[in-house]
Amino acid sequence: MILIWSGWGFLVALVWLPIVASMYNTTKTMGDAPLQAIGVVLVGSLVASAVIWGLDRLIRRMTYRTLVDQQTGVAFGVDRTGSFFFVPMRFWVYLVPAVNLAIMWAYWK
Repeated sequence: MILIWSGWGFLVALVWLPIVASMYNTTKTMGDAPLQAIGVVLVGSLVASAVIWGLDRLIRRMTYRTLVDQQTGVAFGVDRTGSFFFVPMRFWVYLVPAVNLAIMWAYWK
């Protein structure tokens, strides 16, 4: 079985899918008003991006560790956030609005 997420990446889907479903239901009832529908999609995308950004920062703060190499004495930081569809969580903040607008454009075309 192949997993499409690693670490905490499943949180992207848990945040994004309910917001996409509510955006779809809201825009479906609007009928022939594309500007209002685009506004709904943009607001929903910004909300989803803000929640994903906040979760990513929280997880980074909780999982950040400083490791020191015993032979050389070099210290380096390691954090574990995860990925969704092999894309790290921090990049989904930018991809969510782009994907939502692409879906909206395909829907209205």
